[in-house]
Amino acid sequence: MALLPGSGVILEFLVREIRMDDHYGYHTDHPLLKLLNLRDNLLTFKKIGDETIQEMWLKFHAVLQLYSSHGMTDKALQECFYRDLGPKNRSIADQLCSEGTLHQLYEVIAKIFDGMAETNKDAKTKQEWDTLVTQMDVLSKRVIELEVQAMEKEKHFLFRERKHGKKHGGVQNNEAISLIQQQLEEQDKKLNEMKDNIKMLNETSTANSMTIQLQDAQITHLMTGRYPLFAEDSPNYTMADSEDKE
Repeated sequence: MALLPGSGVILEFLVREIRMDDHYGYHTDHPLLKLLNLRDNLLTFKKIGDETIQEMWLKFHAVLQLYSSHGMTDKALQECFYRDLGPKNRSIADQLCSEGTLHQLYEVIAKIFDGMAETNKDAKTKQEWDTLVTQMDVLSKRVIELEVQAMEKEKHFLFRERKHGKKHGGVQNNEAISLIQQQLEEQDKKLNEMKDNIKMLNETSTANSMTIQLQDAQITHLMTGRYPLFAEDSPNYTMADSEDKE
């Protein structure tokens, strides 16, 4: 991929133009130097590997944000991103654009891929929350089991003390009973704190799940309204969906 033909000439020009400043060092904000750095980063981006198109777009966008005033045309950026995609991702990209990725405006391409990346992010967040809720359920059951065990131990201890109290009477037994009761109270306090934390996490996870569902509905409405190819009855929608399932 030759983004900058004659880059050797550009580098030679930069060597002549960029001078050492006694107070500020090298002029790293030189437009040509920014363009050369952007080229190097895009060449590195090409070596990312086989990732989803959403992940590729996010990393590509992150590279561009480092050099906001890079001076490259939208067409050049569009071709750079498309050519660095693998065959599978190219096929998905072309299905999303009715006229093909390279024949669409860069602004249209950016909105489509931004929407896909946001939807993918929301889906991952929802999955993480679902996992957390499952873990909270397991923890809740464990807390209940510990409560039952603590109650059984307390009953067993009191029964044993009543049975053998006369044989082991005295101040020593009273101190032992007091110490054990104190330990049981501390354990009950910790269990109650765990239950409160679980309740709070469950409430938070429910609120976040509702927010994610609302955002997903809003994004779907926006995409189907502005880009009909995302509608469920669109042939492009079916084809892209089948690609994701692979």
